[in-house]
Amino acid sequence: MIGRYDGFPEIIQAKASLTYSFPAQKLTPLIVEALEELNGVSEDIPQDLSSSLGRPRCKYEIGIADRFYFNYLDGEECKRLKKQLTRRSSKVLDFLVCIFYRSVGKDGKDTALWSDWQYVRFLFKELGRLEINVHHFKGTRKIPLDVLIQRFVAYLNERATKRKLEALKLIELIGH
Repeated sequence: MIGRYDGFPEIIQAKASLTYSFPAQKLTPLIVEALEELNGVSEDIPQDLSSSLGRPRCKYEIGIADRFYFNYLDGEECKRLKKQLTRRSSKVLDFLVCIFYRSVGKDGKDTALWSDWQYVRFLFKELGRLEINVHHFKGTRKIPLDVLIQRFVAYLNERATKRKLEALKLIELIGH
């Protein structure tokens, strides 16, 4: 089933609880669109994570679960998921979030540095409550998991504002 990963780990290393005040049917496409928008974004990493190799950049690559594997979250996959969600709602949306770090040296040469791989679960709790669970399973964890969750929330709130919906409120954030 698209949107659900059967191998999602029981160990959660970071968790956030959020509240929202609009129908859950509007939240699921919002999550999909926000992560599709984040997919492929390349940005500088925070100054305190910089290395002697120059100012590294990170690039996000995101996949949506399909039972045992993940599909790259592009426009076509996003449409397929939204179509499925209109037919039947889901209490869980699982994603694979990969972050690749690169640096451009003084000589202009692009160098691969590190990568981080995390499973991310959006769990729809009781009405008006969303939980985000993150399990980091590979890499150097250059971007702390709480910062990654805050990034997701910022993208969700940007999308909510564009749709004239009230912003989601972060009520609890555990993990680093």
